[in-house]
Amino acid sequence: MNLDALVTKGRLPWSPSPDAHDPDVWYTYEYPRVGTFTVKGVTVLFDVFGGVETEMTTVWAYAALEPSEADELAEVSFDSVTELQEFVQEKLNGRQLVFALADDRGDLYEVATTFLDQVLQQSRAKLDAGTRFRAKLAEVDAAAHDLVEA
Repeated sequence: MNLDALVTKGRLPWSPSPDAHDPDVWYTYEYPRVGTFTVKGVTVLFDVFGGVETEMTTVWAYAALEPSEADELAEVSFDSVTELQEFVQEKLNGRQLVFALADDRGDLYEVATTFLDQVLQQSRAKLDAGTRFRAKLAEVDAAAHDLVEA
């Protein structure tokens, strides 16, 4: 499956493509947040995982599931939202994902920078000190390069 075709600009994040059908929403709070849909015979798991607290900008993750995984989902039930979140995170970890940023306002670079800041903030906790240092050094190098050219 061409994962790049999963998300189309202007579509709702829980139905991100004109080809998306058969939605199965597992959790809704004001809008669908976790569930599956089908695209060209492939079941896709979706989850909103970033920006939910602010409601301004949200980050969505999508993963194409193997047929056996999709079959297993019919038997799954959850006793709590926490249990659901842990299950979905386990399903999404370690696989190829498509990410989408949902934000209807703002300058492109500002919105994208906010998104990348959120990604960095979430990943920093998982990085060792040396990797965090190299990432920060790269950020300083980029800022210094822009200042020298100005």
